[in-house]
Amino acid sequence: MNSMTQLGTTFAALVIVPLSDKVGRKPIMLLFLYGGAAVYGVLMVLGDVEQTGGFAYYGYCLCKLFAGILGGSKTLATVCIQDIFADPKQKAAKSQATMPLGVLGAAIGSIFGMIMFNATGRLMSGGWFSMGISLFGGLLFTFRVPFWLPPPKDSNAADKLQVQNAGFDPNTVSDHSTAFDMNACPKELPQQLYRQILLASFLDSIGTQGLFSALTLILFTRFVYFVENPSDAALTSFGLIVFILIGLIMAIPSLGKRGAGFNAVLGNGATGLAQLILIFMNQPAAFLTVLYIGISFSFFSTVSYMPMLIEICPPDQRGKVTGTYGAIGNFTGFVMPLLIAIMSDYASNEAALAICAVFSFLGFMASLPLVKRFPGKIPEVKLSDEEQAHIDGDPHYLSAAEINKINKERMAKGEPALNMRFGDYKNDEPYLQLIQKLGRRDFRDMRQHVNEMFDILKAGGPNAEALSRAARERIVADTARFDAGEFDEEAKEMGLWLAKYLWYNGHGWNKFTPMYKVMIMSAFPPLPRIDQGAELAEAMPAFLGWLDDEMSLVKDDPWQSYSMLDKYHTLKLH
Repeated sequence: MNSMTQLGTTFAALVIVPLSDKVGRKPIMLLFLYGGAAVYGVLMVLGDVEQTGGFAYYGYCLCKLFAGILGGSKTLATVCIQDIFADPKQKAAKSQATMPLGVLGAAIGSIFGMIMFNATGRLMSGGWFSMGISLFGGLLFTFRVPFWLPPPKDSNAADKLQVQNAGFDPNTVSDHSTAFDMNACPKELPQQLYRQILLASFLDSIGTQGLFSALTLILFTRFVYFVENPSDAALTSFGLIVFILIGLIMAIPSLGKRGAGFNAVLGNGATGLAQLILIFMNQPAAFLTVLYIGISFSFFSTVSYMPMLIEICPPDQRGKVTGTYGAIGNFTGFVMPLLIAIMSDYASNEAALAICAVFSFLGFMASLPLVKRFPGKIPEVKLSDEEQAHIDGDPHYLSAAEINKINKERMAKGEPALNMRFGDYKNDEPYLQLIQKLGRRDFRDMRQHVNEMFDILKAGGPNAEALSRAARERIVADTARFDAGEFDEEAKEMGLWLAKYLWYNGHGWNKFTPMYKVMIMSAFPPLPRIDQGAELAEAMPAFLGWLDDEMSLVKDDPWQSYSMLDKYHTLKLH
């Protein structure tokens, strides 16, 4: 019966929910809610076996299938939440906040159903309550929610990438060229990254199904106590709900602190490890303890993949992306209980659990490339009152984000972009540790934008070509200005800053010039030059890899929150 419901939900997520991208969210949601109420009404009729006779079972299965199809409202609600909030982080946070509500709803529904069954003796009497809830939801959506039209590609301001963060200035490109404007650029779905997330999610779902099967299969076949004491066996389900909530309470805050990639790796690894341990557990208390702990940690990965998809998903494909993700979980929920039961019958429960553990570890491996692509929040750079007073109002200490904001305003007025100056070394000398903090601050500001640029380049197509062309034209124009002597004053200021830093820190640069030239060349090795024909897809990873090594930020942060490069970024680009 449950498999029929899961099959219907899979169909809804894969076929019906994506239609909301074209016809709007509200019509599809009303179909789910009012249609669901109608199905519950039919179920109540079928519950009277005296009237329906032998058709009751087959009719009941069919209604369970339609209940699953019309139960796609849960998936669509996540899409609606994404439409409401502008900030991608808010989208993820608000979407994840619905998960505990879903668990509580399932628990309350189960308890209410048991009460109604014991009170009336009618199996389907609880259907009145379900029908009423669906009707109430439909009426609420009808009169309280606006009629949402299909979202255009650039409908959400938070989804528009900002090319100015990379410093692309239309005033520095040739008159006949067109600067790459991400504000007018529809966000594309990075297919390779999208497939990687779906693969990891699929493997994770298979492994998690194996862990849940331990409660229903192994618990009752390995331990006679629970067969002889059904009331205690029923309590295991309530314990399951409690530990699911504990898992969510731990996992959701971890998304912000450690990141979705870390959560995915931890959840898959813990799920696989728990399954392997359960194979050898012969004491009921120890078995349940490991099972509940494993289930709690499995939710670290369960909540991780949706925030990844929210971050990379274009507004006009939210229904498709969210529906496909939901279909993966529903499909494994439909297939895996059947496969696990077959494996248990023809092999053993332990063999089924071991196979699921293998899939969990495969999910662990598939999630590893996502750790740096979806990292946690980098801690804010904390400055002392003295340090803050020193940098306030000094343009030499403006952050990368502040410079980009100023340049956007200057560009809007038709003014040239602002270049930062090194300033006087004497002003910096007492605050060299502060400069290291500011370097981390700027690195933090750059990271998200760099990820977005990589996504565009890897997606290929006109947007990637326009981005590469704009970068090349800007660098070519800046090189021409440098050769014409426009940057001589800034260059002299930088040279004097460097000379003073070396001199006042024990380096006699004017006595051993060749050696110091070698050291400078070692610290600043030749990198691919865009103005000499190198592709942006080649030059950017080379520059960022050097930046990672030279700033040594990874050594100061064991979670590598500052690192910009990962296996995903170093894959072959289009």
